[in-house]
Amino acid sequence: MMNLDEFYKWMETCPVKDWSVIDADTSSVQVNFPIKMLKDMDQSKLRVINAYSTESWISDAELKEANAKALEIFDEFYINTGHGEETWTEIQVGDKFFDINCWDEGIGLGDEDRAGPVHCSVYKLLEKDGGYRYCEGDHYLRLFTVDASMGDE
Repeated sequence: MMNLDEFYKWMETCPVKDWSVIDADTSSVQVNFPIKMLKDMDQSKLRVINAYSTESWISDAELKEANAKALEIFDEFYINTGHGEETWTEIQVGDKFFDINCWDEGIGLGDEDRAGPVHCSVYKLLEKDGGYRYCEGDHYLRLFTVDASMGDE
C-alpha cells in the first residue's frame, strides 16, 4: 500500500502541481486538479486508482512509462468523441507490449459523450508462437478515471 509520502512523491510526476485531494480511502484517492490531457478544459476531476504496481507482470518503471503513453492516448480519446465508447491501443514499453483501454462508462449509463466516468486501464499482452499478441483480459490495472460529476454531491 502506498503511504502518504509515496503518494506526494508520485504526485510530483503528475503533469501539474495545482491539485487537491477530494477524498481518499485505503485503495484509491480522488484528486481534483487541471490536467494536461484535457486540452480544451480548464479543470477536471481525476481518480487515481493504481499509482504503483503490485503485479509481477509490470514493473513500476514500466507502469510509469505506460501511464505517460496512456495519457496521450486518453487525451485523443477523451476530446475526440468520434472514437465512440471504447478504444484499444497497443503500446510498447522496452521489449514488452501492453494494451491501453479507454472507455466511456457514462454512455452506457445514459450520459452524453464524456459526461460520466471515463476510464483508462493498462492490460497485459500475451504472445503466442509466431509473435501474435493478444489480450486475455484478466491482468490489468486501472490507471485513472475522469468524471466530470465527481465531487459534485
